[in-house]
Amino acid sequence: MTIEIVGTRINDPDGKEPSGSFPFFYARTENPSWNADVDLFVIPVGMIAELDSVPGLDAPVFAYGKAESLEYAFASGCMDYLREPWTREELESRARARFLIALRGVSGRVQATPDGLSGPGGKVPLTTGEWKTLRLLLANRTNSVPRDAIARLLGAATETGSRAVEMTISRLRRKLRTAAGSPSWRAIRCGRKRGYRLVEQVVDNF
Repeated sequence: MTIEIVGTRINDPDGKEPSGSFPFFYARTENPSWNADVDLFVIPVGMIAELDSVPGLDAPVFAYGKAESLEYAFASGCMDYLREPWTREELESRARARFLIALRGVSGRVQATPDGLSGPGGKVPLTTGEWKTLRLLLANRTNSVPRDAIARLLGAATETGSRAVEMTISRLRRKLRTAAGSPSWRAIRCGRKRGYRLVEQVVDNF
């Protein structure tokens, strides 16, 4: 997972941190590279206003600052907020809680991160669209997610006759079965009005 930290330094060397199966790679800068291949941006609370001028920002944002700015940060769409002073360990713990999903598969637990799935059947990579779709299904797991909502997420809402949603769901099902080591596992079901629903129970958020 690549985290871009803007405007501050934490007391650890740059580079990949060997954090088990969920490693972190840090990039530090004074000016965010909004279009970079980054999984998470960590920005000072004073920079939140810039988010409105960033078109098509895909990566989530953590903000940091004084405790009194917490409500403003969440109201502005930030995924999480770090009260100063904060540490690398706190950041990584929050990132794991937000990004690492675990589902109960037929043969054991299947974990999902932005990089892919892992379970009894091995490791399976995920595309950005597949990861986003899985996250959306997770967030709405008690309800069916309309096909149009997934299409907008994938940037296919205006494409007449597009099969992007069906293809993405099909690949996700196949990859979940592979990671679970179970050819018959169906974690994603069709719901009412052509929606989709994640029917398997979430075991943990780390």
